[in-house]
Parts: sequence; structure tokens; C-alpha cells
Amino acid sequence: MNVLVVTKPTNYELHAAFLQGRVPDWELAELHTAHQEHYRALDSLRQELSAHGISFQEISRDADWPDLQRFDAVITVGGDGTLLSASHRFDAAGNLIGLKSSRSSVGHLCVADGTQVVAMVRALRGERIQWATTQRLKARVRQGGVNGSTQFTVPVLNDLLFVNQNPAATTRYRLTIGDESEEQKSSGIWVSTATGSTAAIAAAGGKSLPMEDRRFQYRIREPFQTAVKSLRFLGGTFEPEMTQFIISNRSDDALIALDGQHGMLSLQLGDEVEVLRATPVQIAKAFL
Repeated sequence: MNVLVVTKPTNYELHAAFLQGRVPDWELAELHTAHQEHYRALDSLRQELSAHGISFQEISRDADWPDLQRFDAVITVGGDGTLLSASHRFDAAGNLIGLKSSRSSVGHLCVADGTQVVAMVRALRGERIQWATTQRLKARVRQGGVNGSTQFTVPVLNDLLFVNQNPAATTRYRLTIGDESEEQKSSGIWVSTATGSTAAIAAAGGKSLPMEDRRFQYRIREPFQTAVKSLRFLGGTFEPEMTQFIISNRSDDALIALDGQHGMLSLQLGDEVEVLRATPVQIAKAFL
């Protein structure tokens, strides 16, 4: 068995020197505690993989990645952000295992924490990991509309946000769902997979979907409506093979954010964003 271990720099490594004297000592102490927990979890993982004869290569999530076809699984050490970032590297199907490395990390998608490394590695060695087949989405962006050049985003595991680059400005667009279109103004549009349905879109009023649900979900943020004109498309689910979902940008400067801060693409007036299905990945959801 051969696995790829993906790590992150801790916030203490990134920010401690700058924050010295700028924040209370207790805040730096919390960052240092999380830093120590992270490296204890990573050291424990290294030891257990070696003890069980599992070959592994270790890289930082921002480094150049090797060919993923060489590995039986990718283990991310950090939190949900590290797992989301790693998921963008899978062009095809693959196996992702999230290890939450500190108590301060968000680990909704992580199957284990630092206290469960031994059990997790034993389950991996014994092929006792339970996997969830999770859908991903991607966007096809036509610059300048249907006759412009086309590019595709990386696969997105959680969600996509279409929004004005100025967060205080109105986001203007035409939304096409199936054969119907509607001109809208709002503060943006969330589009999520079932995996991402418990994240930001839930806070915007969306509903939670089972992790292995194939449907995508959209939700309009703070829609502009009047007594004269109420909007028809405010939220719902769709499958892109059956129903097209296209956002035609009518803002001077807009963007799509991919899994939060883990990717961004700037848009110009007239660009079109079509949501499509990407190849799913397997995420560890439990181990025996």
C-alpha cells in the first residue's frame, strides 16, 4: 500500500512573528497549542504508517504534487480546509482521508482526530475504511458569452460562490435554469454539492442533503425583490445532466470563489458560468 500525506503550515508558523505584540499573549498561546497538536498528530501518523509497513510520501498542500495514480489514498493532516484544497488535485476518482490535527481545526469532513491515529491506520491497513462517494461540481466559463473562449474550473467538493468583487456592491446577472431565465439582483449565488450543503449555503437558508446525494443545490443571497416584481428562482436543487444552470454575469467585476478561499476566478461583464458535474471522489466517513 502506498499513500500520500498532505500537510499544511500552521497559523502559528504563518503569523506568530507578525502578531507578536499586536494581540494578547493568550491568543498567541492558543496558536502555539494548536501548532503543537498538529505536529504531534503528524508525528503519530508517520510512526503508525511506518509500523504497519505502509509506504508514504509527504508533501505540503501548496507544493507540486506527484501523480496521484501512484497512491491508494491521500491522507490530509489539518482540517476541512486542507481536505478541500487536496480534493482540487484529483482530476479523476480517488480516496481521501481527513485527519483533524488540532482541537481548534474544523473537521466536519475528517474521519479521525489526533487521538485516533492508531485505529485509523490499522483500519486502513486492514481495508476497514468505510467510504462515501461524494459528488463534485465544476464550472465552464465562457468569456464574453457563447462565442468567447472557454475554460473550466478545478473540481469543487463543497461549494461555488458567484459574487461581485466588491462585497458591498450589487451583483447583477441573468440566471437560466432549464428553459427559463430571470434577471436578478442580489449579493450573490451559492451553488453547493450535497457535501457542502451543511456549510455556507445552510447559513444562507439552504437545506442539508445526505452526503452521497447526487443533487446540487443553489441559493440566492439577499435577493432584491419588490412588491411589483418577486423572483421565481430563489433556491432549489438540480442535476446538471437534466437541467442546465447558467449564470450570465451583468456586473463590471465579478468572481467565482471555489470552496471558500481555495480557488478564485475573475469574471468580466458578459461572461457565462455553467455549472456541470465533475468526477466524484471517495471520502472516508468511518472506520471499523
